[in-house]
Amino acid sequence: MKQQHILVFCLALLCAGAAWPQINLNPAPSRTVGHPVTPQVEQNALYSANPNLVEGRELYQPQGIALDLSSTPPAIYVSDTANNRVLGWKDATKFANGQSADIVIGQVDFFTTYAQGPGVTPHAPNQGLSLQSGLSAPTGLATRNGDLYVVDSGNNRVLRFPKPFAKLDHIPDLVIGQQNLSSRGANWTGQVSAQGVFLASGSTILQAYIAFDTGGNLWLSDAGNRRVLEFAAADITAATPAMSAILEIGQPDMATVQPNLNPNAANSSLTTNQFAVPSGIAFDPQGRLYVSDAEPNSSVNFSRVLVFQPPFQNAMSASRIMGIFIPPAAGYTAPLLYSYIMNSPTAMFFDPNGQWMGVVDTGYNRILLFDSYDKWPAASSSTQVSPKAIGVVGHNGDFASLSPNNAPQSAAFVPPPTASVFANPTAVVFTGTELYLADTSNNRAIVMPFQSGTVPTFGAATRALGQARMDTASPNYVEGREFNFYTALSGGTTVDAGVAIDATGDTPHLYVSDTGNHRILAFRDMRKIGPGVAADLNPHLRQPTAAPTVSVASIPLIVFDIAQRWW
Repeated sequence: MKQQHILVFCLALLCAGAAWPQINLNPAPSRTVGHPVTPQVEQNALYSANPNLVEGRELYQPQGIALDLSSTPPAIYVSDTANNRVLGWKDATKFANGQSADIVIGQVDFFTTYAQGPGVTPHAPNQGLSLQSGLSAPTGLATRNGDLYVVDSGNNRVLRFPKPFAKLDHIPDLVIGQQNLSSRGANWTGQVSAQGVFLASGSTILQAYIAFDTGGNLWLSDAGNRRVLEFAAADITAATPAMSAILEIGQPDMATVQPNLNPNAANSSLTTNQFAVPSGIAFDPQGRLYVSDAEPNSSVNFSRVLVFQPPFQNAMSASRIMGIFIPPAAGYTAPLLYSYIMNSPTAMFFDPNGQWMGVVDTGYNRILLFDSYDKWPAASSSTQVSPKAIGVVGHNGDFASLSPNNAPQSAAFVPPPTASVFANPTAVVFTGTELYLADTSNNRAIVMPFQSGTVPTFGAATRALGQARMDTASPNYVEGREFNFYTALSGGTTVDAGVAIDATGDTPHLYVSDTGNHRILAFRDMRKIGPGVAADLNPHLRQPTAAPTVSVASIPLIVFDIAQRWW
């Protein structure tokens, strides 16, 4: 509906008055505002359709994080998932809030955000390459021996980028899940096998994560095939082409996909040899394998973590299940219930000394802390089969608080974040002194200091990537020279925008309704707008004198490109 209003405005400029001469419009914009660079339309070189500023210091729905502890100081990588790239910073210990990344992987520059990979049409200038090695919705990350491993979910593969900070170009030397860099389909052999993986199909893209065991074997949650795969360390080292997994858990064999677990079936959550949709994957100091498992499309909350004891075998069963609550006969309170159950958990992490562990409880916007495996009470079908959390991070110690950014349960809005709350966190790295967290829906990665005690916990975040402050959460960067014309509402996503020119004085002022950021940006002199120009007029300080007028004979044609967020 709003697009129709914009169309009418443009037609009025073009058609008012029969005596107007025909005007040939330049297909490329003469000036832009809202982007850091001018899109080169004649080269089909639009850098980004994503909201707000994209120039290398912002994040949009990050879903993976990794530290390279082989370097001093350690480097940090973040999967900037919705911008289809991975950003890297050389020093994970001293970065400033909102600091620009040192390198970008998966894109040709810091401005481009379109999905890349085999068969993708180039968008950016000088992009003669098809960017077969580019990324589409990267999720899980891991590092080993200075190399970066990326789960390229949208392209159904895992890529290895050797020592990214030591190279000018970032070309992967290993691909898992595809025969080579030229293919991207799910289960590339056409059948479920030990070689292909299923992480994306059509518009559906699944979170998947990777981890290395102490022997250097790589483990991957093959989410679409509802299994976990192990790839041999020797094959990883040799970069074996089209390598095959050597072990799988969750299916009876490498060529089979069992029917989905029925979340509504009695005791389905107690099934220990099958997954719903596995995602997070981690090993504790004793070598146990932890896999988070959930059914996101279910009408009931089917969420858990399965624990597997070594030695690992094909089609093995889990030894324990986290996330199950059996109501006691005497009744229970909400804090008791939510100290057991989770909502779409993802990552797990462990105390290096083996005393406790943590689970990132994504859907409930928190981190749950548990005693280590050896301290769990014995499982009992008549009381409880899962351990009870001993602490919670992100909700001020309250197990019954579940909303994003610690919003009141009855609130109809999500409040701004703080340094101590989360919104759909997904990935985590714990160094023993600091916790690095991908706070996904707050579009940031934060660092929280560890605080030991009777019950371990973490202090307020001390620094952030992706945001300049701890109380902002918009997609990408916001500082007054960007637009977001998409607005997410309870009824869905709407597209809206508006423009007005005040020509009553000697200097024409420009006003733009930046709907998704809930504001109006005002530019003092519309004749001087250009790439990267910030709003510089406060409309609240200007006294109105008369109704603004627009002289169509003296202004250029202004066209909103809502999809690309520039005009």
